[in-house]
Amino acid sequence: MLPRVELRLGRTSPQGEQKGVDLRIGLDLAAHGRNRSVDVI
Repeated sequence: MLPRVELRLGRTSPQGEQKGVDLRIGLDLAAHGRNRSVDVI
């Protein structure tokens, strides 16, 4: 457990590939920018 670190899990396709992780990270980045909680990403 690390403070201020969150794990983003996507779903797994039938071929074993992760799906949706990049979208979740992008949504997090957008939320931090909107809330002005970061200066540089």
